[in-house]
Amino acid sequence: MGKVKSAICLVLATLIIAALSFICFVALPAGGGSITQFDPVVTWIDKDANLGVEYGANESYRGGGYTATFYPEGVISAAEFTDNLAGMPEGAEKDEYAEKYKKVGNLYYDAKENLDANGKVTEEFIAKFNYAKDRLVERYERMNIENIRIDVVDNYALRVFVPQSASTATAYTSTFSLFSYMGDLEVRYGSDEASATTALPAAGKSIGDYVKGAATATDGDGTHYVVISFTSEGKDRLASRTADVADSGSGTLFFKVGENTVISLSITSAIEDDRLYISNPSSPFTAEAAQALAILIDSTANAQVPASEVFGGDTFTLNVDSIATMRALYGDSALVYMYIAFGVLFVAMMVFFFVRYGLLGFVHLYTYLLFLLVTLLCMWSLSFITISTGTFAAVLLASVLLSASQAIVYENARKEYAAGKTVAAAVKNAYKKCFWHIFDLHIVVAGVSFITYAIALTQLSGFAFMLGLCTLFSGICALAVGRFMWAIMMRFTNKQGKFCNFKRVEVEDDED
Repeated sequence: MGKVKSAICLVLATLIIAALSFICFVALPAGGGSITQFDPVVTWIDKDANLGVEYGANESYRGGGYTATFYPEGVISAAEFTDNLAGMPEGAEKDEYAEKYKKVGNLYYDAKENLDANGKVTEEFIAKFNYAKDRLVERYERMNIENIRIDVVDNYALRVFVPQSASTATAYTSTFSLFSYMGDLEVRYGSDEASATTALPAAGKSIGDYVKGAATATDGDGTHYVVISFTSEGKDRLASRTADVADSGSGTLFFKVGENTVISLSITSAIEDDRLYISNPSSPFTAEAAQALAILIDSTANAQVPASEVFGGDTFTLNVDSIATMRALYGDSALVYMYIAFGVLFVAMMVFFFVRYGLLGFVHLYTYLLFLLVTLLCMWSLSFITISTGTFAAVLLASVLLSASQAIVYENARKEYAAGKTVAAAVKNAYKKCFWHIFDLHIVVAGVSFITYAIALTQLSGFAFMLGLCTLFSGICALAVGRFMWAIMMRFTNKQGKFCNFKRVEVEDDED
């Protein structure tokens, strides 16, 4: 490759690194309007709650939060099955319980309801679970809670993490139970819930024919309301039904999602408005609680696929278990200290390469920056990867692997040059000697990492996946990118040995 082509390649590489560095690390002004700046990629990547650093649009989240696990109806955890079985006296009841549940993976399933004759999860159960998962995700997305996470665990359970914030903990943790309600929206009326009659919808109709949706409102006194809007048909039907109850002297209007009552209102007169404003004087709604209730009602009223079409005549619920409070395990400034540690290690690495190999250190600098920037972009694009102690350790280990691989090649080239070869020949021979050793090392580390990711517990999976991914990047950079950068940079000097800080070994002839 000639000097002109080398110069073009070097300029392009420099521009790419500079542009990616700005995107990843520098906040850029947006030039006015509602968006004042574009945040760098490193702030977009989700952070582990254990790190406890302040971030987010309102800078209220400092790590920690609340987590709950949702198990579908007829599914329990191994811990619950073991505890229940251990608490039963020996006899028919215990044997019947042990026979009822069968283990598939890490969960126990009601064999009669959820497993087929071969002991596998039925397609019907999978369809119900996927529907419930989509409804849960949709509801939390509409809450607009920063840094929330919803993960599928053990194939057919859901784990929700809600970060702590300036808002009350009760408002957000109450959504665990509220959002677990599955089924269609139904409005009933009567003197009590057990004997209540369906008001909406009428037979053969859907609730969407009567209820437009739900939202929230706040009056001048700061009272929060859930506002339910009705169609003209829904308004007329509700007015006629509530008039019957009001004439009888007492009655209650029940809003139900599936088998769960979410609102109950005393009826003193016919409801004739197309909007119903609902508050709770004895225990006023917070803004978050009203929002959650409105989202639940609106999502069921406007569901594209009614729950009854998926569940049929059966009910399907998500049972909330393992509600826990998480703290910022590593302190409020752990992420800051991690960044500082990385900066110290980066400086130490570059000092070593520039002192040991002279201007050849620029080759490693370019190679490493490309490795780091691509890694950050992948972390941002992969939703299940967060900045955590595990992923941080994985990036550091892969960085050491890349640096060691580069140093091995440089040392072999130094020896070849000292033995009398030209720099070009020394580089070629160095890569020839080291290629398969470096290649095999990276393949083994990446393979073990991805295998560990496939079988690992949640706490280890992020580290294992990140290590495998970074190891692949390290191998590509060490064997291809680094060699390419070395080749184009060497074109700009006539003293190639001095550029690399390589020296010949002077051999004196013996005299008789």
